[in-house]
Amino acid sequence: MSQTNSEHLRAAVPTSPGVDYQDLLETLDCVVWEGDPDPLRFRFVSGAAERLLGFPVRSWLEQPAFFPERLHPEDRDRVLVACQRLNTGGQGHQLEYRLVAKDGRIVWVRDIVRVISQRGHPLSCRGVILDITELKHAEEALALAQNHLLSLVTNAPVVLFTLDGRGVVTRCEGRGLETIDLKPSDFIGRAASELFPDAPEIRENLFRALRGESFTDTVTYRGRVFETRYSSVPGRRGAVEGVLGVATDVTERVRAEEEQIRLEAQLRQAQKLESLGVLAGGIAHDFNNLLMTILGSTHLAAKAVAPDSGAQEHLKRIRGAARRAADLTGLLLAFAGHVPPTLEPVNLSELIRRMTELLTLSVSKKATLQWDLAEPLVRVEGDPSQLSQVVLNLVTNASEALGGGSGTIVVRTGEKDCTRGDLLRSCLGDNLPEGRYVFLDVSDTGAGMDEATQSRIFDPFFSTKFAGRGLGLATVLGILRGHKGAIRVESNLGCGSTFRVLLPQGKVERAAPHTTRECWGSSRRVLLVDDDPDVREVAERMLRDLGFDVTTAADGREALEEFRASSDTISAVVLDMTMPGLGGEEVLAAIHHARPDIPVVLMSGFSRRYAAARIGSEAPSAFLQKPFEPQDLAAALRSALEQRSRNADPEGD
Repeated sequence: MSQTNSEHLRAAVPTSPGVDYQDLLETLDCVVWEGDPDPLRFRFVSGAAERLLGFPVRSWLEQPAFFPERLHPEDRDRVLVACQRLNTGGQGHQLEYRLVAKDGRIVWVRDIVRVISQRGHPLSCRGVILDITELKHAEEALALAQNHLLSLVTNAPVVLFTLDGRGVVTRCEGRGLETIDLKPSDFIGRAASELFPDAPEIRENLFRALRGESFTDTVTYRGRVFETRYSSVPGRRGAVEGVLGVATDVTERVRAEEEQIRLEAQLRQAQKLESLGVLAGGIAHDFNNLLMTILGSTHLAAKAVAPDSGAQEHLKRIRGAARRAADLTGLLLAFAGHVPPTLEPVNLSELIRRMTELLTLSVSKKATLQWDLAEPLVRVEGDPSQLSQVVLNLVTNASEALGGGSGTIVVRTGEKDCTRGDLLRSCLGDNLPEGRYVFLDVSDTGAGMDEATQSRIFDPFFSTKFAGRGLGLATVLGILRGHKGAIRVESNLGCGSTFRVLLPQGKVERAAPHTTRECWGSSRRVLLVDDDPDVREVAERMLRDLGFDVTTAADGREALEEFRASSDTISAVVLDMTMPGLGGEEVLAAIHHARPDIPVVLMSGFSRRYAAARIGSEAPSAFLQKPFEPQDLAAALRSALEQRSRNADPEGD
């Protein structure tokens, strides 16, 4: 302290034995001061003043303008006016204002002032200045937090609510109310027992909280999903003073989680169907090789047996059974997506109109068929035969869903703009582009399906019917895979089912027809290559019956050796695609490299599409699907030889 300050303290404070008032003031964490009210001039300031602003006490006492200059500009006028009032009969005041410290810090203070008067005239002022900077910062942080909470409640999809100990709602606010079309006034002042008559589970949660439980629960109300935290507020002697609750609208999150689960299930289904497709294609290939031997052998046996022999009838039945088995393997190939469609512009409504009589005969007599076919309807790129199979299979499936009882089947066509979400909810729709699609709906009023059944309906050989083969819907899926289409099923137990087929719009240019010239001849030499000895023997007999000389090879390496040894004398090659060692695609490439003009007929138990994917750019002259009969082999060879003739003489006659 300055000398003046010390003298003033000794004069103002009486001495007491054993008490050092100067030391006492120095220990206080506040500024004790005394001065004249107007203009405010300090006569005494305790040492805490230097700690408060960083200026020595001398500056407070000796500089008349010190205090006004240290006032924050925004607070200066207000504080000086308050000081002037002290000189006009004021009793004192409590002010909060800001001072600017020596280092530029802003210091919040609370100034508690008392006026010392004599006969109504103010003689001096005494006060205490408290540093409340930390308190102000805490208040600002609290206000910020409150504003943040208010903003959260106002803008986020939440509902903040409180109940008193009697269960009466005392507060209810938040934007979450808007999502269920309610207002705070619908709740405030009402007892819990009066609320949510249509949602007793919510009312029971409120009672649980009023009984002292704190918990979180998720409920659905008015189509929205709320995750609600109920916090019981304890009072004296264990009683519950009230309930604080925060309900958050998590509808979108729940829907996103459900969609994620659905997409994962759809991915697993797609992977399963892909695996089943590979398996089905492999089984069909092996069966076709066996059927090739059966069909070919029965044909050759029929030629060797007298026409009037009783064995002819048995051979005929064997051929019929083999053809039906070949049809079955054809369905397996269709499921695997190995049957390529012959695309042309197709009006789906017109296609179905031409099928009405067939479809009417294919359903139960108690079923009622209704048609809602759009006209005009944009054409799709499709194979009429395969799309007819899709319609027939779906209508037959709908009829069987009626279980032989009465019911209605509705066949509907139209156009629809499909979003990404529409396609993702459809089987095979994962890689399809958004856009406009032609749809086919087949609905029935049957028993419907549970989720477990829906997850398996496209599996080959899965059937809910005792006599079913389980390939109808599997075939539909395979055909749609070949058409770059998709299918969606909507069904619930007791509510029937709807199958929706989506097909992309498009135009197909028809290939210009060409004329062929007769170039079939005898005494030609054919190289026959197949690793299956039975197939090789049967095919050789067929070729010889057609008048060809035949050289056989049991594998790709032997075939190339035969071809290199006598390629000039070979008129055509009949080549199996799938063989151990050198496969058909490798042999085909080597033969084309040696003689690009030679006709090659590629035969396989797999489909043309599968073969085309395997051989790439090395296209054969013709493709022959196993099992085949002599007339099929003759047609393929004729086509291959005619193609070579056209290539050799492009001008024609």
